[in-house]
Amino acid sequence: MASPCRILVLNERDPLHPSAGGAEVHLSEVFGRLAARGYEVVVAASSFPGASLHECVNGLRVRRLGGLARYYPRVAWTCARETRRGAFDLVIENFNKVPFFAPLYAGAPVLVLCHHLFGRVAFRQTAWPLAAAVFGAERCVPLVYRRCQFVAVSESSRSDLVRRGIAEPLIRVIHNGVSPCSVPVDTTRVRSGRIAYVGRLEPYKRIDLVLRAFASVKNRFSAAELVVIGRGKARAKLERLARELGLEGRARFTGFVSDRTRDELLAGSRLAVCASPKEGWGITVIE
Repeated sequence: MASPCRILVLNERDPLHPSAGGAEVHLSEVFGRLAARGYEVVVAASSFPGASLHECVNGLRVRRLGGLARYYPRVAWTCARETRRGAFDLVIENFNKVPFFAPLYAGAPVLVLCHHLFGRVAFRQTAWPLAAAVFGAERCVPLVYRRCQFVAVSESSRSDLVRRGIAEPLIRVIHNGVSPCSVPVDTTRVRSGRIAYVGRLEPYKRIDLVLRAFASVKNRFSAAELVVIGRGKARAKLERLARELGLEGRARFTGFVSDRTRDELLAGSRLAVCASPKEGWGITVIE
């Protein structure tokens, strides 16, 4: 029996990438379900040390096309070649890094899945030449994608696309979801003074603001603690900042944890915080 639809997904990272985040969880959950229904789903992703070139992840056929220096040229060439051969019926372009501009070369319809665009926030995340390139590339989105259908994960992401010049009728909002909590939650008990952050530790997530805010009130709430759940390149800098703010013993960095441990930490928290200006009401926010 033939596949009901053959889908090529363009996403820089696959779910097994060491820097995979919420966008990759979303990709695995959504397209893994389509694969289970008989759809053929191929993810064109970048490589990482120790990774194989071809791998099956949650029903998804992952094709790794090299490190970042080669990835974007190769993914464009691969998409153009395979779609013009008729190997795919649909291209999904995942907006969560740099636009691929697939409508310029794809030989099949392009559907854009938009978590968020960076805008000026890119300058908080990376060196200014690269940030300027991302900012400039995003300015081209309304022209290049003017005939494409968009799926936005939230009303805020939809509004941002409209402000940037995407026609509103082209955008459909499909909200994110999360798996049910893996631990029982007693809603009748008084929770501890724990404050929790969950997500990748990246500069644009502004976890430094969370640390500074906690430091300003820690003396008023002697039982309060801050738990930072996640991994990322900003961890060492954030741990150093925590020491400078005198948060030893009050702020805890757990690193990456299992879903059950994450749920246990969140279930026992009084407050969850998110200081990122660019979540698009994604998984980090609703968990």
